[in-house]
Formats: sequence, structure tokens, C-alpha cells
Amino acid sequence: MKDNKLLICSKKLGEGYSGWGKFAENLAGYLCNHGMEVVFWGKRFYKIENEEKKPLSIRQKLNSLWRTKTVFFPNFYDFNFFRILFFKLILNKKVIVRICANELRYRRIIKLKTMVGIMNLVDHVIVLNLEKKNFLEDHLKKKDKILYIPNPVSAFYLGSCKKQNNETRKNILFVGSICERKGALDLIRAYKNSGVMQTHQLELIGPMGYGESKPEYMDKVKNAIGDLLNEKIFLHDTLPKEALKRKYLSSKVLVLPSYSEGMPNTLLEAMSCGMICIGSDIPGINENLIHGQTGFLFQPGDTNSLSKLLEISTTLINDNSITLNAFHFIEKERNPDEIFEKYRKIFVLRKQKLVA
Repeated sequence: MKDNKLLICSKKLGEGYSGWGKFAENLAGYLCNHGMEVVFWGKRFYKIENEEKKPLSIRQKLNSLWRTKTVFFPNFYDFNFFRILFFKLILNKKVIVRICANELRYRRIIKLKTMVGIMNLVDHVIVLNLEKKNFLEDHLKKKDKILYIPNPVSAFYLGSCKKQNNETRKNILFVGSICERKGALDLIRAYKNSGVMQTHQLELIGPMGYGESKPEYMDKVKNAIGDLLNEKIFLHDTLPKEALKRKYLSSKVLVLPSYSEGMPNTLLEAMSCGMICIGSDIPGINENLIHGQTGFLFQPGDTNSLSKLLEISTTLINDNSITLNAFHFIEKERNPDEIFEKYRKIFVLRKQKLVA
């Protein structure tokens, strides 16, 4: 039996650097273009039509809740617990949840047991990297409900590598929330201790803190930048995707020194735009960066190794074998149409054993 109606429950839809927000927006666009009716439930109810959000009346909201057979949660956060139970136990919907970056970092026994209990109730759990798949296989009763589907790159960035201008690429970029989990302070220290500060500027693009970091950490970031602010180190808030793409295409190196990730969109975007990418050797990053082949890896927190990689990468041109390998990897393994089609099949096939 097939069903072409989908309800997406998410706090965000295409907002800022929220990975699941951008993902939900791109997925909704693909599904609408392939014959599905998509309703979004965040702070309000919207129907997605022609890439636009159209508010629903009370009658339309109730009708959507009743008629929609499949409910999808792009990010398994606390606020969704009761909604998941409502849809699964009371309305008997097909419920699919997606695990992003932080959900499984909650190691308190009560919270972890609650999450596992809820995931045992849903129909499918989608994970972005193999570490999370292995973790859930040790905790869930039915292993076949766990599906590994990596993030796709946004079609907006796909193929941008062909438009690069190697002569003008200079800067080092960090894109994402400037917080402890993302390792922003490590990058600033590595940059200051490297030999590239005289020739390359460092640009950090993204909101400060984003609710993840303690004030003491943000004070350390500001102190580390010090007098270099607007001289060698530049801070930008969230940029529109058009401006961000221009940054990718005009910059030389992207650094992602994170301590935990799901599968970072910024890395996929930069690889598609021909940047030399450096990242922590952690799940979600090392499934895209193969050291010396599609990018460079270092152990998280190892600022000395990061300094050396900054010195190496800034001497390379941006159409070398590493960036070309990275571009072809993204084009083949992180193609948005192929990955979104996997999701569509999961949504429309109501009773089917799936393997991914």
C-alpha cells in the first residue's frame, strides 16, 4: 500500500545553520516535486507548495492530522517526545525519526532509557553516520528498523567546483555555530600558532554560542581573538546561502575542528565548491574526508597537528587531486536526488522491510 501524504514535525525549516532545518526544507521541496503532499508542523501548521509555506486553517490542520498516515521527525529532540507518542500510540501513524548530531550525547541513564524506549516504538530510525548506527544496534530491540542514510549536499552547491577561481582563493573558513562542540577555540589557537597568519585571514561564519556553550568558553574565544579582530580574524553572523556560496568559492581552506557531528552540511558544501577541507577525525567527518585523498584529518583538540595542516593546505592550489577527488565523491555519494529518493520510498511504502 502506498501513501503520498507526509507530515514533517520540526522546530526549524531552512533556518540559519541548523542542519536539520536546511535538510527538512530541501527534502520537502524534492518530495513536492515528486508527487507528495507535505505539511509542516513547527510553531505553526504550513502546507509546502512550490517551495512556499502556506498557512492552514483550523479545519485544514485537523484534516491533515487525520488523513496523513506518515509522520517524520527530522531531528529527535526533547520537545518531540510527546508528539511521537501521540502520533504512534493514539493516532496509530507510521512514525519515522532521524538522529542528527547531539541526541545520543545524553548519557544520563534515565534520559537515555527514555529515548531508547521511544525509538523502540517508532517504525524507523534514520542515522547519519555509522557510529550512531552501531550504538543503536546495541540498544534497540529490532535492528532492522535502523537505517543508515548520510546527509546529501544541497543541490544549490552541487557542481559549484566547476566555477572556482583559483587565483583569488585566499582565506581560511570556519562555518557553523561558534561553540565548544564545534572546536572554534582550537582553530583560533592553531591559526595563531601557525605560519599562515601573515598570508591568510581567518573568517568565522556563524552565530556565537547558539545556546550550546557556557559564557566562560565564549570569553576564551574573545580573548584568543584579541587585537586580531578585523585585522586577521573576522567574525560574521549567519549569511544567506548566496553570500555563503560566494565565500566558499573565494576561500581556500575550510576547517571543521568539531568534537561531535552527525554529518555536517558545511563540509559537504565546501567539498562541492572546491575548497581544501580539514576536519577532526570523528564519525560524520571521517566518512567524507579520507586523509590525503579527499581532505585532511587530525585528532580533535590537537592544535599542533591542525597548525601543520593549515601550513600544508594553504600551499596547495585548489584544483589539485584532493579537491577533485572530494568533488567527485560528493557528486557520487552525497547526491541529493538519490538520497532524497531513499526517503521518499520509505515514506510511501507503508508496510515494507527496508535495508539502507
